[in-house]
Amino acid sequence: MPKVTAITSVYQSERYLQGYLKNITKQKFKDFEIVMEINNASYLELKYLRKFRKKNNLIKLLVSSELNSMSKSWNNCINNSNSEYICIWNVDDQRTPISIESMANTLDKNKDIDIVYGHYHKVKKFKSKRGNLVDVSNQEHLLKIGMLLGPFFMFRREILKSSGLFDEQLHSGADYDFALRILNFGNSKYIKENLGYFLDEGMGASTKPNSKQEIERTVIELRHNIRILNKSLVNDAKSLYDISSIYFNESKHSIKKFIPND
Repeated sequence: MPKVTAITSVYQSERYLQGYLKNITKQKFKDFEIVMEINNASYLELKYLRKFRKKNNLIKLLVSSELNSMSKSWNNCINNSNSEYICIWNVDDQRTPISIESMANTLDKNKDIDIVYGHYHKVKKFKSKRGNLVDVSNQEHLLKIGMLLGPFFMFRREILKSSGLFDEQLHSGADYDFALRILNFGNSKYIKENLGYFLDEGMGASTKPNSKQEIERTVIELRHNIRILNKSLVNDAKSLYDISSIYFNESKHSIKKFIPND
């Protein structure tokens, strides 16, 4: 059993996949696996993955003929792993060589810590190392209202027994909602390490032009009693989403206990 599982969802990712696979091999930490769900795989995507897997056994590949949401793919990946620690590693993001090692070592050395995160750079070009630094040190007071954990955080599997998995109702906001839930059940620690390079080119689930980000942000604000930024979306959020429940593994789960001050 590997110490760490990095989960990722792949769809129409030909332009990123080779760079992602190369980045995997640069990790100093070796006791990890990638559990990847590929949706509606193209010939080139499968070609790249087959070539990589002939030389490396790091990837456990799940193949879906349907187009699953990112949240459902992440849940499928978690359900097909059994590591002690879990992190997200999106195919268009690049990790630094010490990224997984630094977080896993922090969890190993701090048994009272359940979630670890650090700073990262936002870049406009895939594989670029030049971009804006996102440094969230000394902002612990904002953790439960914003996505301060960032795209590279790691957590103990054990916390899922309390928090539940990613809400499959959500597409662009599933990681934000999930982060707020695990923060209600565990202690977090910031490490002053550059964990990676987050691609912000406007084509991601939360940044592309037809993104559901704004309405899903409103769902999350209602769910977690956070100040609502766009009150005009409240009625739509309540009618289109189940605010008081999360959905995963094809079933509905109450989240009343997840909501602060409820």
